[in-house]
Amino acid sequence: MRTIIRRIATTLAILFTASSVVAMAQPVMNMPTFRGDDLQGFSEWASFKAKYPKELRKSVKGKSQIKFTVMADGSVADVEVISTPHEAYGAELKRVIESSPAWRPAKQNGKAVNVAMVVEIQHE
Repeated sequence: MRTIIRRIATTLAILFTASSVVAMAQPVMNMPTFRGDDLQGFSEWASFKAKYPKELRKSVKGKSQIKFTVMADGSVADVEVISTPHEAYGAELKRVIESSPAWRPAKQNGKAVNVAMVVEIQHE
């Protein structure tokens, strides 16, 4: 059982693409958190803050994937739209994520580290 848990933690660290070379070689012990919540909480916050044109909300559905880095100081940097069903969705999500309040940064061996994250936002 312990081996399975360790493998899952390693997979998550790789999935979230830790941006520090040290963090990539070893799993990040504590992933970043947003207001004490996980990525789902951040996705909900971003969806709530985003303002999309009415005509898009009615006609364009799908999901956007956004990559960004939570820096060791808790700030957000390097926001990049990976995929989106419409340019306006991607531009608005990029704006919202760039205005994100500070996160609690990832920690490895007791030291705050930079970690790249990918978040998916559903447009319904």
